[in-house]
Amino acid sequence: MQVFGQDPNRIIDGYSEEFENEFLDMMKRRFSRVAATVVYNVYIHDRHHIHMNSTQWATLTEFDKYLGRTAIVKLRKRPKGGLLLILCFFMAIILSNSQGLLFLSFGELGLSHLFSKMKVTVVSRSGREVIKGGAELRDSATVADLQKAIHKRTRKFYPSRQRLTLPLPPGSKERPVVLSYKKNLKDYCDGNSDNLTVVFKDLGPQVSYRTLFFCEYLGPLVLYPVFYYFPVYEFFGYKGERIIHPVQTYALYYWCFHYFKRIMETFFVHRFSHATSPLSNVFRNCSYYWTFGSLIAYYVNHPRYTPVNDLQMKIGFGFGLVCQLANFYCHILLRSLRRPGGNAGYQIPSGFLFNIVTCANYTTEIYQWLGFNVATQTVTGYIFLVVATSIMTNWALAKHRRLRKLFDGKDGRPRYPRRWVILPPFL
Repeated sequence: MQVFGQDPNRIIDGYSEEFENEFLDMMKRRFSRVAATVVYNVYIHDRHHIHMNSTQWATLTEFDKYLGRTAIVKLRKRPKGGLLLILCFFMAIILSNSQGLLFLSFGELGLSHLFSKMKVTVVSRSGREVIKGGAELRDSATVADLQKAIHKRTRKFYPSRQRLTLPLPPGSKERPVVLSYKKNLKDYCDGNSDNLTVVFKDLGPQVSYRTLFFCEYLGPLVLYPVFYYFPVYEFFGYKGERIIHPVQTYALYYWCFHYFKRIMETFFVHRFSHATSPLSNVFRNCSYYWTFGSLIAYYVNHPRYTPVNDLQMKIGFGFGLVCQLANFYCHILLRSLRRPGGNAGYQIPSGFLFNIVTCANYTTEIYQWLGFNVATQTVTGYIFLVVATSIMTNWALAKHRRLRKLFDGKDGRPRYPRRWVILPPFL
């Protein structure tokens, strides 16, 4: 359901295309002029058939009318005997000429390319066949069609769980070419469009990135107020009176604003280059965010907490708030680099802080946590800052190297401008 919820139109369009191709292929092989219901009744005898309620057509009549508009088939009304006059749609491929109507084959109409087949052999990295006997697909099939065919034969491996690559020669240390679901299979055939071998890898159970981010951000957003509002410190042996300092209240507002912003960005701003992430990342990321969130909340809201002076608090929260707003604007700029459907390819980020820093979104994220720690002054807060900085620095260095390699100024490509990576003026 998560995969369907991310892009329902793509799923329905895929099933509709598969239903149409299988229906027409059966008609081509077994019938010339026949009632649509006859073809459909034969088609549904295959227990692996695509159900019509999975397609864009609600009824067989709607599907018939759609075929009539495509010009691949032509509809004819023919009365059947009986007391009631029943109109049944008949399909035949026809060509009008001066001598009347002539029934032609798909090949004579120049439509044979729609039904020519190619065989795809799917093997694991150990060489074992994932699909016995391979998969037969249309010559114009895409990688997404192959993924759906694999899912149809092995229900466990839904498309987002599959990673398909081209096989490498024995002993090769190169990275395999990953097949893009948007491309045609024949683009990877290397001149032979009839046969293709791909290597299958099971990525394991997947969740959408929105689900992943929502879970990891929800924990800190909920846990932090618990330490502020509820007498949790009594469970840790503290029985004295608790005095809430202004810095603790402002820290609560600052913290909740940050994670609420992140959740809103997840659903309304971010565009992800990949639809899903391994389920194991949910447990890993939640452990990271929830643990640090609880530890920071515990020490900032502790009854024995010693606040900083008023000026330091204002400087820290003021600087951090500016960085949070700058971070939001950086995410807006990054959103424009991707189309709504997903990845638009690598582009050179530009505008605002991106004119001087490759990963300005990470820069503002790090500095806004620096502002929080200047205002609150806890050891766990600074540990969180150091760990987060090291993680984002590794990401930024990898992205910076990738952009410089892609935009090298050769063969008409633009040259990547000289910029800081993540932490001006240090890196």
